[in-house]
Amino acid sequence: MNVLFLCVDCLRQDFVVSDRADTPFLDELVSDGVYFSNMYSTTTTTTPCVASFMTGCYSEKNGVNSHSYSELDDDVETLAGVLGENGYSTYAMATGPLVTETSLDRGFDSYWYRDRNKNLAGEWGTTAREKLSQLEDPFFLYMHLWELHGPIEVSPEYDSAAYGK
Repeated sequence: MNVLFLCVDCLRQDFVVSDRADTPFLDELVSDGVYFSNMYSTTTTTTPCVASFMTGCYSEKNGVNSHSYSELDDDVETLAGVLGENGYSTYAMATGPLVTETSLDRGFDSYWYRDRNKNLAGEWGTTAREKLSQLEDPFFLYMHLWELHGPIEVSPEYDSAAYGK
């Protein structure tokens, strides 16, 4: 079984699977997969939050206690590492502050980072689709999207009322 862990940075739970916003793609993922409706952040910033759910440890244990300038402790296992040891190919498509200097790339066979200013609707999106078609089963893919931080760009084919505002 393949595992996709999709993290849309700053997407509020009450806008998914509700009538507050049209999210047909996310609605389909939720209905066909496992959806964590009660997942809570351990902190208000991205890097320590991601470190916590990738290690199962609070910042005090995993070493990542700030948005920047901190690094995962050497003795902490990662979800990617555990899955890799159990036969999964592990991939990450990360952006924003999740740079390799944080060591959050530990355990991933491939860690594709994009600058926070490169939008999913641009060249990076095309590259991501190409890479997705080449993943080796069984795989674990952590995909971190930063687009809600703006400026928000929408591809012309999705810029219609059918996809919401």
